Amino acid sequence: FWGRLNNKLDANDWLPRQLGMDKSEFLLLRPDGSRHTNGQKPFNVFHPKTVAYFKRILAAYRDKFKVYGHFRGITMNEAPGPYFDDIKTGYDDWTCSLFSRETGVTGLPKTAAGRYDFLMGDRTRRAKWIACRFAKVTELAQELVDALRDDGGSYELQFWVASSLFCSREADWFGWDPDE
Repeated sequence: FWGRLNNKLDANDWLPRQLGMDKSEFLLLRPDGSRHTNGQKPFNVFHPKTVAYFKRILAAYRDKFKVYGHFRGITMNEAPGPYFDDIKTGYDDWTCSLFSRETGVTGLPKTAAGRYDFLMGDRTRRAKWIACRFAKVTELAQELVDALRDDGGSYELQFWVASSLFCSREADWFGWDPDE
């Protein structure tokens, strides 16, 4: 069986308070200055405090259920999840600073809208922005799997991507043209 981690984190401020984080560093920022995507509040999955939280909760679930021989792993489903909801999330100070440090791209504007235009308006910067985001999600997934297995088990971690990501025009992954 699979333990299910249904992280309904958008309902209140409980998790940021538990992590000792200000909402400005916890929630991802969109170009229009909002912190909402498809009715959710996407949280900053790359912030060290958020990563540590996920590792702790995965270990707690693993330790709770591993006593059952048929326990196979943990399913993380619902939204928000440990990924970007779409290309219009992640223009907050923390995420953009991380991108700048990791890629060497400098000169990012101060506002979310300015950052979006700067990063998406140039083909080379856009490719670096998308590649960096993809790499960070991949690294995070591996970190979480490693945390789940750090007791020597061979447990699996499943991610369910919210169906709402496939229902909006801006998240039309199957019809997305990177040159558009």
